[in-house]
Amino acid sequence: MMGSLGSSSVSKVIDEAIPLFDQDFQVMIVSGKANEYQFKNKESKNVKFVPYIDGKQALKGCVLAITRAGATTISEICALPTAAVLIPSPFVANNHQVYNAKELVDQDAAIMIEEKALSPKLLASTVNMLVHDKDKCNKLKENAHKLAKVDAANQMIDWIEEVIHG
Repeated sequence: MMGSLGSSSVSKVIDEAIPLFDQDFQVMIVSGKANEYQFKNKESKNVKFVPYIDGKQALKGCVLAITRAGATTISEICALPTAAVLIPSPFVANNHQVYNAKELVDQDAAIMIEEKALSPKLLASTVNMLVHDKDKCNKLKENAHKLAKVDAANQMIDWIEEVIHG
């Protein structure tokens, strides 16, 4: 998942990595509407392309997500939880997606590949390793879930009331 607009550079790497993926698992690529053209006629039994899907819906049935590291996506990865390979966007203010990703990486709750280091071979080897190492995948999920703030809205209300009422 690469955000609502997709990412042409990451979509291109994923496209080139597909032949390197082990073929005993299913891959769903959420390309973004702008990059949908790249994947026309490339679907197979194991690979499906969609321009958009609700993040929560996609993550619920997902063993592993390859995604950007925006705040909403990070919170969904932690709350659901899902093992993830995070590819922070280099085109965001103050590099905040790298900092988001590092929070999970530092807690062994995700793997990060910075876009400048991303290659089809690296992506495929990372995906193949995680799909076949169920213990590692489960550890990422468990650690991500420990970071979840499922009652964040209530915490914010309490904080606001505390500020208002002193």
